[in-house]
Amino acid sequence: MTAVLLAGGFMLVASVVMFLLRADSRRAYRKVAGTAPTALASWRSGTARVAATGVTDYGPGGPQVGPISGEDCTWYRIEVVRSPSRRSDDRTGEDRLGDFSAPSWPTLTDPSGRVVVDPRVLVKALGGGDTVATERAGTFAGEKYGKPVPGYVPAKLAGRLRPYEEIHLTEVRLPPGREVYAVGSVRGVRAGLAVLAPSRSGVTVFTTDGREQILARRVKDAAAVHWAIRAFGIAGLVLTAGSAGLLYLLVT
Repeated sequence: MTAVLLAGGFMLVASVVMFLLRADSRRAYRKVAGTAPTALASWRSGTARVAATGVTDYGPGGPQVGPISGEDCTWYRIEVVRSPSRRSDDRTGEDRLGDFSAPSWPTLTDPSGRVVVDPRVLVKALGGGDTVATERAGTFAGEKYGKPVPGYVPAKLAGRLRPYEEIHLTEVRLPPGREVYAVGSVRGVRAGLAVLAPSRSGVTVFTTDGREQILARRVKDAAAVHWAIRAFGIAGLVLTAGSAGLLYLLVT
């Protein structure tokens, strides 16, 4: 009975957490739906929330080349991971050593003009549920692969490898010519262009999905969470009340 009581309590807590997530999802929907797409040329620094459909393009520094893939791109980031972890006694796990990026930021263009894209927008997009505009490539280095750490990796990140260690490099790059829908804030100016930055209101979008797809997905996700809240809430109440009642009878 105690186990059932705990399970019921867990379900009730889970339903509360999902309720909060649904509320956050609804706020995100309202903010995306309430932000009409505008021409990039109309964007001004300090605007809290903007939206537009545009095409990815090279930044002020011109074309970039992904160090791992060798592919032409507008921007890249390399994540550096070492394994096994030096904090592990049994040579398991990994150490995330950091990352480094292209020296030039990408831009977003439309018929009216262009804006610079803060790479933090792209990083936030990687953790969202929308289709990303970036591509990935990876490689390993170390004695077991017969490959030294590439020279493009800053020495302070990788350091000196031990014979049994390896480095995993993951490249995330943004190709040119990708049509994307973006939502964010306009902060500052770079190379004479307005900068699209992560939204101050907590809703940042940068995806190859269209605006209608994004809104439809938010509605679908909210509906799924709604039914999950009801299921967990009802089951939690039944289990908690039933097991608490039986425990009371057993004790008394």
